[in-house]
Amino acid sequence: MTGRAVALSAVAGANRGALRRHNLGTVLRAIHLAGPISRAELTDLTGLNRSTIGDLAARLGSLGLVREVGATDRGAPGRPSILLECSPDGASVLAVDITVKRLRMARVGLGGQVLRRHEVPLTDRHRSPGEVGRLLREGADLLRPRDVGSVGVGVGVAVPGIVRPTDGRVHAAPNLGWRDVPLGSLAATALAAPVTVGNDADLGAWAEHLRGAGTHAGNLVFVAADIGVGGGVIVAGSLLRGHRGFAGEIGHIPVNPAGRPCRCGATGCWETEIGLPALARAAQRAGATGLPELLALAGVEPERVRQALQEPTHWLAVGLATLVAAYDPEVIILGGVLPQWWEVSRVEIVDAVAGTLAGRAGPARLCVPVLGADATLMGAAETAFSTLLADPEGCLASHPAELGGTVSVHAAPVLLPSGA
Repeated sequence: MTGRAVALSAVAGANRGALRRHNLGTVLRAIHLAGPISRAELTDLTGLNRSTIGDLAARLGSLGLVREVGATDRGAPGRPSILLECSPDGASVLAVDITVKRLRMARVGLGGQVLRRHEVPLTDRHRSPGEVGRLLREGADLLRPRDVGSVGVGVGVAVPGIVRPTDGRVHAAPNLGWRDVPLGSLAATALAAPVTVGNDADLGAWAEHLRGAGTHAGNLVFVAADIGVGGGVIVAGSLLRGHRGFAGEIGHIPVNPAGRPCRCGATGCWETEIGLPALARAAQRAGATGLPELLALAGVEPERVRQALQEPTHWLAVGLATLVAAYDPEVIILGGVLPQWWEVSRVEIVDAVAGTLAGRAGPARLCVPVLGADATLMGAAETAFSTLLADPEGCLASHPAELGGTVSVHAAPVLLPSGA
């Protein structure tokens, strides 16, 4: 064989190897998101032929990532189909959600199953980056994989701030009091593990797109309101990041020029009108001690509660109408404290949004998260799983059977459309 023939053969072999790795990841991703699922359904979903699906499923089984879970009758003639699902104890990630009030952590198994949780409050004393790093290390020790042979393949961190895509540096997180914090390297050093970092609302949007209220929507907006307000935007199945990764900072859309100062330094931002401080003022007007008591009153005195919420509901509708006009989403998902508010003021919110120009053209569907309060955690987990789902064999070869090893830092990766 000539040298040129040898070279071409090597290239062909490399291409076949790359194609096999891609197909293996494609099948694992499909089972991870859609399982339990039959081989026939995998064939339809991925476009791969049945024998290839069988070979790849067998390999994933030998890696401890996929298992058979009995048979089911899909309504077709013939024998019931054997279903495949991910083995949650075969590979897992650590998901972290840093909020103003608490640090939430979870060990999440492949397939999206939450295996264990850990949560600690964040007070002013514990909210500094250094203290958060210490709490991450303590939580990670409690949540390490327990099963022999179980592999921890990474960490996903969500933070309510503007995150630089290249390295996970937090440019600004006003409600945490953070500015220019190297969270990616801090977390990687604390945990000795590969780390992805993303904006909390971006990750909530991605999780709801993959597993929740937006699974059939290629264009959606996720709005998370708490002390602050964040947003994640999915356009044509991909997360909208913007030039510097700052897209989706919808809480700082100026809606009221005569409004209150915002922690970001501007005046009249959306979050000053619909965040928890605004809702606390509404509760005070109704004679309630706080938002929980105000919402509890809704079942007894709904009109009193609606009147108390009238002003923030107006600004909520203004902001939602702005999102409809700017992004033309199929779905707007209301997270954080908004689901309870939605139950009280649904008619007013829908009418206000539908009355806008964009709303009259065909209003977006408004709904609450299917994943509930776990949307952000699950989004963080999905980013941490991205390396495994792209190359299962290569990822497992580079990780020990327990989370740890070489320190490496990653920003949240470019997220693929759900059908990829």
